[in-house]
Amino acid sequence: MKTKIRSWFIALGCCLMLIAFSDRAFSQPANSLAIRYTGNNYIHTFGSDDLSLKNIYQQSTGAGVEFAYYRRIMDHLLLGIPFKYNEINYPEGLGFKSEQSTINLDALLQYQFCRYGSWINPYVHAGVGANYITAPEEFGFGFPVGVGLNIKMFPDFYLSAQTQYRFSTNDRDGWQHGIGFHFFLGGEGDGDMGISGDSDGDGVFDALDSCPDIPGPASNRGCPELTQEDMDKVELAISMVQFETAKSVLLPQSFPVLDNIVDIMKRYPYYSLKISGHTDNVGDDTSNLALSKERAKACFDYLASKGVFPGRMTHDGYGEAKPRATNNNDEGRALNRRVEFELSVN
Repeated sequence: MKTKIRSWFIALGCCLMLIAFSDRAFSQPANSLAIRYTGNNYIHTFGSDDLSLKNIYQQSTGAGVEFAYYRRIMDHLLLGIPFKYNEINYPEGLGFKSEQSTINLDALLQYQFCRYGSWINPYVHAGVGANYITAPEEFGFGFPVGVGLNIKMFPDFYLSAQTQYRFSTNDRDGWQHGIGFHFFLGGEGDGDMGISGDSDGDGVFDALDSCPDIPGPASNRGCPELTQEDMDKVELAISMVQFETAKSVLLPQSFPVLDNIVDIMKRYPYYSLKISGHTDNVGDDTSNLALSKERAKACFDYLASKGVFPGRMTHDGYGEAKPRATNNNDEGRALNRRVEFELSVN
């Protein structure tokens, strides 16, 4: 038995080391605790082959309490260390004391299907653990698998219900049900980073969220992404914004295209705009560079005149330094004479 106990603590130590070194920053809290009232129904193999629900639920029952610590190791994956103490009542005549105490100490992985902050978050879990049973005194291993559901009641505070089937090496297979609370530490943030708050519930901390009041993906700094239709309008402007030959005077057919950019900037107030002017290689390098800067400035001035705040825009010209196509034919040179519009989150 000492060898078994030693093996278990080595395995538990490895799990604790994993917790200690899982210090990467997540857009969700890293640490949480749970406490649950537990109900237990053990399928015993002593004295009866009756595995009916009546036999299981009326004869081999008990209750207890669970305390669990969880550490987030991936966005949807938690490593849990639950400790359970239960009192079990077995039927008389089995050759051992009918009232027993059991202690379980486990290490398990919990996969949550939704991100932190969701009102309802179902999960599944599985792991390995140790069983200690009194009267007669026994030690064994358990392999818990189960499902659960967290329901948000307050920020960082969830009603937690779960059911688990526990496979055991010492004839103590059975169900363990639990209901209680799961709460996250350090507020809606990661205490290791000194960051807190997620006003829009998108899983990105306010301190890292460029749009703290509007939900959006973490890949876009917490801001909504442009629709495909709007991205197409921005791309179309590259070829449709036209100027008088060798000048920075916008042609009238450019105005509707630029008006689309104005509309996008007004609907996405958390985006900034970079305007870049480019030319082909016909003419003097210095003149081309100056012309590209003037054309970018002309677009900047038009957008500002239509109500786009100048502080949200920048403009520059690159002359012939960044061609999109070859300058060896008319088609390529036409593609290289352009103004580009690049939107990005502030």
